[in-house]
Amino acid sequence: MNSDKEAPIKLGLLFVIIVCSSYAVSAGLKLMVMKRSGERSSAAVAAPGSVGQSSQPNAPLANQLNDRLNQLGAHPSDPTKPAGIPGQTDEALATIRLAEAAELLEHVEQHGVPAPLDEARILFQLGRIAQHQQMGERAAAYFEAAADLGHPGAIAYLGDMEPDPDTAMALYDEAYQRGFEPAQVWKQQLLADLQQKQAQAAAAQKLDYTLFSEPDMIQALYEEDMTYLNQNSRYTIVYLQGVQELMMDSGIAFRLQNGAQFSFEKDVNLDHQLSLKLLHDPNAMQEQMQVGMQQLTGFFGAIVEARKRGATVTEEVQSSMKALMPEGMVPIETIRARGREDALRLALMYDSNPEYLRKVYGGAKQYAYGK
Repeated sequence: MNSDKEAPIKLGLLFVIIVCSSYAVSAGLKLMVMKRSGERSSAAVAAPGSVGQSSQPNAPLANQLNDRLNQLGAHPSDPTKPAGIPGQTDEALATIRLAEAAELLEHVEQHGVPAPLDEARILFQLGRIAQHQQMGERAAAYFEAAADLGHPGAIAYLGDMEPDPDTAMALYDEAYQRGFEPAQVWKQQLLADLQQKQAQAAAAQKLDYTLFSEPDMIQALYEEDMTYLNQNSRYTIVYLQGVQELMMDSGIAFRLQNGAQFSFEKDVNLDHQLSLKLLHDPNAMQEQMQVGMQQLTGFFGAIVEARKRGATVTEEVQSSMKALMPEGMVPIETIRARGREDALRLALMYDSNPEYLRKVYGGAKQYAYGK
């Protein structure tokens, strides 16, 4: 009796299990098809999200689409492009008619990529065309889809769009390792841009002139203030000769992390140019003549005064030598030593801020050559 009642219940349960199993298998197959066809999740940008292999192979359509994309979007350095296709540089891509590029994008997004084609390459080429159309988000979505399939060019283009330098360089490295050679050049350009920005930022930090023995001189050189430098040409030239002595000291480079780069900063002809300026600069020559006359007058005057007071020969010599350096005049060697000292301080700052030395030394060259 009980068995007769249980039979319909068991049959009902069996029916439910069969129906559920069929739905599960159907859903699993659908997911597999979606994965293989390259469909993206709804988190992707909507327009390119529908681009994937079309369900029905269409050889004529594939050939036509392949030809147009190779003409419009193939990259010269893409290792996956067909042989015999020259490709378009980014500059050449800019000459494509916008209407034609837009029409191609619209067609692919409506109908998908025909099954016989290399989906990764097609997505990469579509990304380049979308980028040319100023469709940044759509281009990024194409590049991401192609990069997911391992396309090296797409990985490099994502690096070019990446705001974080470290991430961008990692993408460039991966793209280069996969065979996209321009990625190495793009990485070097990024490094150069970063170094330039760092140098500009460092230059924006004002140099503390009070750290130097001649703060006014350093400021005038840093700001290329020729009026100040020409006020006392003799002093400026001798000071700069001291700076040049330090710059020519090969031992300084060994004390710096960027010693090799520091070695290229020096101008080997600067000392010669300073000597010429001392000879031909009218202000420097006049100052030199005045100093010479003061020294000569003082020398003989000291001898006369010493003999008047009956000084010994030793006292006479001491008085005359002392007179060779008039009161208030700084000895040449002292001026030169100050130049060496200040140049050494700039050299020791070179690793952290090379622009300080470059600007001060640039002011010295500006003064010496008159450029």
